[in-house]
Amino acid sequence: MGNAFQDQFLKLGLTDQKKVKKLKHEQRKKNKTQQTETTPAAKQQAAQLQAERVEQDRLLNQQKQQQAQAKAIQAQIRQLITQNRQTDTDGELVYHFVDGKKVKQLYVSQKILAQLSQDKLYIVKFDEQYALVKPDIAEKIRTRDANIVIQHNTEQNVESEEMYADYKIPDDLMW
Repeated sequence: MGNAFQDQFLKLGLTDQKKVKKLKHEQRKKNKTQQTETTPAAKQQAAQLQAERVEQDRLLNQQKQQQAQAKAIQAQIRQLITQNRQTDTDGELVYHFVDGKKVKQLYVSQKILAQLSQDKLYIVKFDEQYALVKPDIAEKIRTRDANIVIQHNTEQNVESEEMYADYKIPDDLMW
């Protein structure tokens, strides 16, 4: 169904089909531009919304990257501990150490007790359990997350040992 006037003009020969198509095309184009034509304020608001979306996406991507990096670090720590932990730690002697504000204990052998007291082994907290690792592994773990290594030699311990260097500790004393 076409326009009645266009049909009449076509019958009379005042116009041809080509001119009618061109006219319809121009009218559609004009209607489309009128619909999409916006004011400068609307353009500015759209640009501002776009900028906000870009910023939100950037922040979200940054958070995802940080979470992925934290997971990777935890996986590295888990792998270091599982591959390098001491397995022959069971014994009859009790070794006490401080974890946060609590005093914890491990049952160890005489050999392990000597290594712990000489800082040849370190205690690390692993999945709510404790593991014993060598000092080089403990240092690698400490570089990734310092809260996991529980026992390590600090300068305060060295100073306190120097203060009491003149006093002899009995052999049968257990802490």
